[in-house]
Amino acid sequence: MAGRYRYSLLMMATIAAVAMFAGQMMNDALRSDLAAIEKRHKLPALAAALIVDGRIADKAVVGVRQFGGQEPCGLEDLFHLGSCTKSMTATLAAMLVEDGLIRWDTTLSDVFTDVSISPELRSVTLDELLCHRSGLTANIPSSMADRFQHSDDPGAKQRRAVVEWALTKHPLYKPRFRYLYSNLGYAVAGAMLERRAGVPWEDLITNRLFKPLQMRSAGFGAPAKAIGQPEPWGHLPSKNGYVPVHPGPGDDNPAAIGPAATVHCTIEDFARYALFHLKGARGKAILLSAQSMNHLHSDPFHQSYGFGWIPVVREWAGGTAYNHGGSNTMFTSLVWLAPAKNFAVVVMTNAGSKDAKIACDDVVQAEIKRSLHA
Repeated sequence: MAGRYRYSLLMMATIAAVAMFAGQMMNDALRSDLAAIEKRHKLPALAAALIVDGRIADKAVVGVRQFGGQEPCGLEDLFHLGSCTKSMTATLAAMLVEDGLIRWDTTLSDVFTDVSISPELRSVTLDELLCHRSGLTANIPSSMADRFQHSDDPGAKQRRAVVEWALTKHPLYKPRFRYLYSNLGYAVAGAMLERRAGVPWEDLITNRLFKPLQMRSAGFGAPAKAIGQPEPWGHLPSKNGYVPVHPGPGDDNPAAIGPAATVHCTIEDFARYALFHLKGARGKAILLSAQSMNHLHSDPFHQSYGFGWIPVVREWAGGTAYNHGGSNTMFTSLVWLAPAKNFAVVVMTNAGSKDAKIACDDVVQAEIKRSLHA
């Protein structure tokens, strides 16, 4: 009996060692892919994580916090998500819908009863804002954004000013009848959520989404302003590569459009968020009902966009895949989900440029090829 027990322990140790070796080989392969792509596109840094068979199988970071510098990036470093924030805000909306605080068809006039809303905008719904069918312009005016950049006003107060400005104007297009990608629309949607909940969007999404998913690193604004260790700076393209953007006014989008594009986090926490949606798309929803998850992954206007996700049919994905990219012009991010394959990949870089977007795409393609043999 003792001999059989020793044999079992030996087998367990062997299996563990093989698993560890396989994991190390995968990590080395991902890091090698990132290093080659980062070098090819001459980026400051590049990070990625893989979800294989429904678990975070690998993560790696290469490069430096500032272009031309010596401080290496690590797995605990923060990167900006840009517009990958949008699906997070839509997810928060689904939570408040389940709470009965708001409905998908709640209108602007239902919520902002104290604002003189333009007649064309009064019946615009939460659904339409989150699917870019509101008719609102793409962004707030540059003069307003600049004012907010130099303001200490909290995000909720800035969004109130945005609402009072935007909803009194005529829409650029007739609501519901035309797609127009709008950061402004998501800012207004965030203002609807905080008005109904009585809590600022930043606190709402932290308590309802980030904490339950154990996304402890998730925060808002430029990573370099975060409290703790030094963080990667954002970069703008230049003739000689990239120019680091010093922390201060202009280092990120204003808090006013936080619900559209101001979240930052580590690569692992980005992967945790992707895994949450991957499970939901596979009928294994947590935090939300299956019905709500189905709504978040739907395309109600048949425009290949809904609730912060772009659904596309891909052979390698075995059906519909969901993706979204993000950039505050100084960082770039990308997420792809393939529910039928129980696979996802997330990518981040501390540079904003066409090359940065191509590099993120290159990482996704490399990991699809390696993990799915597609």
